[in-house]
Amino acid sequence: MTDEHPTKGRRRVPRRVRNALAAFSWAWPLFALLLPVVFVIQYVFVRYQVSRATEDELRQWAADFRADLRFTDRWELRAFRSADPNVPNWSVVSREGDLIDVSGFLRGLIGVIRTPLPGEYGTRIREE
Repeated sequence: MTDEHPTKGRRRVPRRVRNALAAFSWAWPLFALLLPVVFVIQYVFVRYQVSRATEDELRQWAADFRADLRFTDRWELRAFRSADPNVPNWSVVSREGDLIDVSGFLRGLIGVIRTPLPGEYGTRIREE
């Protein structure tokens, strides 16, 4: 055994710092509860702002696209084809549900595609 003091080599925390930490020991649980509440409020606020900005942009795109479409009592597709809408992706669907025009990728437009199983048809499927 050595005769060294057990605190030798370690840095001691100054008394002033220890007193300050002890004085605010009641605040640590409060901070632990308050911080998640602040995070949730911030998350809700940012989510609301982003969704509102997105909705405004989509409404503006729809208004611009509707103006380019120029539908009165019939489709004016020639004028629509010459227009250059400033919209990234779109689909034009009639009241009856007919798909008139599609631009860009629309998720869910084409269903799952699979190769037929052998024997599903009466003849063998040629494989190359």
